[in-house]
Parts: sequence; C-alpha cells; structure tokens
Amino acid sequence: MYWMSARHSAPGSGSTSSPRPRVCPWKRRALLGEAADAGLLAELTADRAAFRHDLLREAVYGGLSAGQRTALHHAISAVLAVHARRGRDTGPAEVAHHLLLAGPEHAHEAAGYAREAGERASGLLAYEEAVRWYERAAEVCAPGAELAEVLLGLGAARLGAGEWDAARGAVLRAASLAREGHRPDLRARGAPGPGNGPPCGEG
Repeated sequence: MYWMSARHSAPGSGSTSSPRPRVCPWKRRALLGEAADAGLLAELTADRAAFRHDLLREAVYGGLSAGQRTALHHAISAVLAVHARRGRDTGPAEVAHHLLLAGPEHAHEAAGYAREAGERASGLLAYEEAVRWYERAAEVCAPGAELAEVLLGLGAARLGAGEWDAARGAVLRAASLAREGHRPDLRARGAPGPGNGPPCGEG
C-alpha cells in the first residue's frame, strides 16, 4: 500500500540529492488506475492500492538499489505518519516498520514509533506483540533515559507475556541506565516489588 504515491515522492539515489517532483493527486489516481487495469495492483480506494501478488511486489522491490529502497521506505513512513495523525486506518506499527528499514539516520524516529506500537499493543493486552515492538525500539535506541523508558515497557510486556526472567533482566538493565543517568524517578519505576518478579505496574 502507498507504494505508488510514495515512490513518486521519494528522492533519487543517484549523484544528485534533489527530490523528484511530487505527482499531483489526479495524476497519481490515474497511475493507480492504470496499474489496476493492467492487473498489477488491487485498487482499494481512489488513492490507495496494493500489489495483487507478493511476487509482483518482490520483483519491483528487488529491482531497486539499496539507496532507492531506504528512500522509498522513508517516503512511505512519512505518508503513513500523516495518515496516523489524521486518525485514518494506520497505526504506529506500520510507520515504525518502514522507518526501521529507512536507514540508521532515522533510528531515533523509528524508536519512537516502535515504542508507541509497543505501548498500544500492551494497552490491548497483546503482550507478545508488545514485546516484539519494544525489542525493536531497544535495538535502535541510544543509551540513556529514553532506552531506560523502553526497557521498562519491555519488562512490563514480558511480564504480561509470562516471561519472568526476561522481564526482570529488562527492568534491571533499565535501572542501571537510570542510575547512570541520575534519574531516580526511572529507578523507582524499575524497583522490584514483593517477590522475585519485576513490578506489575509503573506507578
């Protein structure tokens, strides 16, 4: 989804860094319509489409250079982020997925969306999914208070998933980062509660 619109707004990967001209909405819709008529895309709405088959998507993706791929993922993440802010059927997980593939220069933004995806999944009691997103956030998060926050969320999600030992490890690592960063508030949130497990809440 969003491949056509993002593809035509992504910067090129050659020697120039000038972005390609954006395609106006009516022309983008015409392009999507033509691709749908040719059997390449399934047109979902006037300006959204998806490849009819994974092999088609993989063939197109495989024809791109590494620079084009990262630029395309960043362009797609920008489109999805706008949709998410407008309350459309897009969540932080989709944005995070593409930002994580957009190159290390977008790691901070990717970590933020991945953490938000973890928080959303935890709120829905989908703890295993939350663990995956918190882990992705921790992978690209710079050491410090932000990583400590992510690890606290990861610990809570692992606890919810029944992963007691892993949960305790995440919380202890968060406490260590909080101590190094002189953040007693984070250390208090990571302090073990009664028994052998990590705290059940964040209060």
